[in-house]
Amino acid sequence: PKWTRLYKTWCGDSSDKIPGIPRFGETLWHENGPEKLQAVTDMIFNGQDDWVGMIKLQPKMMEWLRENVELFKVFYEIVGFLDVPEELVSKSAVVGVPDYAKADAVLKRFMQ
Repeated sequence: PKWTRLYKTWCGDSSDKIPGIPRFGETLWHENGPEKLQAVTDMIFNGQDDWVGMIKLQPKMMEWLRENVELFKVFYEIVGFLDVPEELVSKSAVVGVPDYAKADAVLKRFMQ
């Protein structure tokens, strides 16, 4: 769950009509790893250009990212989670024990 937003931004999410980075898929997601991709995403959003070479991308992907920074930001915003008022969470949620493995399995099933 921690990397859902980042995954959808880079790889795409048809349910949100987010195409992701052209030709960037699960293979490159795993090769680069979410920590590096988050660092690069932050650098791109901050206008830094020294992210080039930090991750494995095809030249056309790098070119696309350089030319579409604002669109990349829009992808990130669209797939972000909305803030829910604490009172609504308290009223509607049942406290339990987090099961991160189960949550990852459910998300993986729906993100295929």
